[in-house]
Amino acid sequence: MTFSDARAKIKRADEHIANLETRLTDLPKSYISSIEIDPTARYKAIKHDMTDTELRVDIALLIGDAAHNLNCALDYSWIETITKLVPSAVGKHAKFPVYPTHDALEGTLCGRIVDATSERLYRFIIDEIKPYNGGNFAIWPVHVLDKRDKHRLLIPLLTFASIEGIKLEDQSGTIHTGGTWGTAQAPPYYVDFLYDLNIKDKGNLSLDITFDDTLIDYAPRVDGTLSIYSRFIVEVVKTLEAFVETV
Repeated sequence: MTFSDARAKIKRADEHIANLETRLTDLPKSYISSIEIDPTARYKAIKHDMTDTELRVDIALLIGDAAHNLNCALDYSWIETITKLVPSAVGKHAKFPVYPTHDALEGTLCGRIVDATSERLYRFIIDEIKPYNGGNFAIWPVHVLDKRDKHRLLIPLLTFASIEGIKLEDQSGTIHTGGTWGTAQAPPYYVDFLYDLNIKDKGNLSLDITFDDTLIDYAPRVDGTLSIYSRFIVEVVKTLEAFVETV
């Protein structure tokens, strides 16, 4: 496993990310809207839905594949690093060190790689790479996503939807424009109105898909986030490679 192997894994991750972003870009093509009328209850409802029933499964699988390849890139870089600098630390269970806190990382590295020849590597990982929650922007979430995907089939996601640009005409002919608050409920989405209002425009569905904040401490949008993680991982690989060359 070499730094070129790590780059190959990143390239593969980027292919999954490109497929994910294409999937998200094409999503609005599946949006459909209609008006439902109940003359007995005397109400009208705008209904927004989507025909893309495989969305959540496809997105979760693509995220899992991308995260796994990015995590593998880190593992490959680490094995290449310790093979050259701390051969005694190489083993079949050698993984890129990622921990929930700075202290946990520091304590673990002290017991594994610190000796007369590896002090520089120890300080470099702690002070420069920062592979812990709250340290490097990408390493911790990629680690969590990959770990979650190994144990369960799907990455948990949240869907936030709102409907904008609804136009209603009242009995006096006045046009009223508005929308809805965001909601995390699953589709279809209904907006109810009084029976005597004329619906001039059903509005447009706006959908954001984010990571579940119970998995990652914050809930970034799926769209664009993984490509940012990939760029950060690329920099980690480059930084480790440059470090090895200088030791």
